[in-house]
Amino acid sequence: MKIKFITFATPNFIESLGHWLATVHGHNLDYYYEKIKDRGSWRANCAYKGDWIYEMAEQFSTTHDAIVWIDADGLVLKYPELLFNIGTDVAWHSTKGSPMAGTLFFRLNDATLCFLETLRKWSRKRESGGKRHILLEQALVGAINERPVLHTDLPAEYCSFYREMPGMEKLVIAHFRDGR
Repeated sequence: MKIKFITFATPNFIESLGHWLATVHGHNLDYYYEKIKDRGSWRANCAYKGDWIYEMAEQFSTTHDAIVWIDADGLVLKYPELLFNIGTDVAWHSTKGSPMAGTLFFRLNDATLCFLETLRKWSRKRESGGKRHILLEQALVGAINERPVLHTDLPAEYCSFYREMPGMEKLVIAHFRDGR
């Protein structure tokens, strides 16, 4: 399977982006990134992911089989073998029933593109009262309920926060919560 690993970075994440690039390049992964302007808040930047991921899916749909979003504060610690052999349309890790949006897998097919269009719509919504953007995790739940696709839950090793903990030697992709 041909996968494009993607991310964007606002000015707060430029240092993290350097580490991201080193790890994806170090594992010989095909990647694409953009430096984007800050949208005024961490939530607004996260809300933009839905639009940007959709645009990347359209851009790479004729050249790649899948895209994988990894937050700019993520590091690929081990070769992500599972992502190259996964038999699903979309995948992310969930904890306590809630999606984690740091690592997201999208197979580039018609069903997934329709799902991503729905995710894009959901990621533009605001919380009741209209003051704050909803989080991408909330948008994922809304989109999967509105436009069901074949979904698999990724193991925790593909989207965990890096910290000293038992089993951390098993981490494949770790995140650091930079820039909040």
